Amino acid sequence: MKRLFTIFSALFVLALFTALPALAGDTNAVTIADGETAVAAGHSYSPVTINTEGLEGFFALQGQIEGGGAARIEYQTSADGAAFTEPQGARDIIEGFTATSGPASDGRFYVQFTPDFCRYLKIVITETGGVSSITPSVTLLKR
Repeated sequence: MKRLFTIFSALFVLALFTALPALAGDTNAVTIADGETAVAAGHSYSPVTINTEGLEGFFALQGQIEGGGAARIEYQTSADGAAFTEPQGARDIIEGFTATSGPASDGRFYVQFTPDFCRYLKIVITETGGVSSITPSVTLLKR
């Protein structure tokens, strides 16, 4: 009986270790802005709808802002994929970010964020300075 227990225990541990990579999920990258689209002063840009079904809820943005304006990046959520709105109490992902912002003053950023529970998600990039345009390069990492 003890030997049978040992065999089943060993099989359980083996099955657990082989299943761990499957439990971790895949991290995927989605291009939000490709660095070729200028966002005019006072305007917004949100070209991609992200389906969050099956995701674990981990999100990060990496990118760079170029141009003379200031950027705000926020998220909007939707239950149906058609009507998007900023959740009540949501905070901007980045705000007032310029080509000279960031750790190295080069307009580059990497930030993790946790959106409200939703089925669909949009990342909205807005030029907030009101005078000059921005050219954002932004990639969303999701898992």
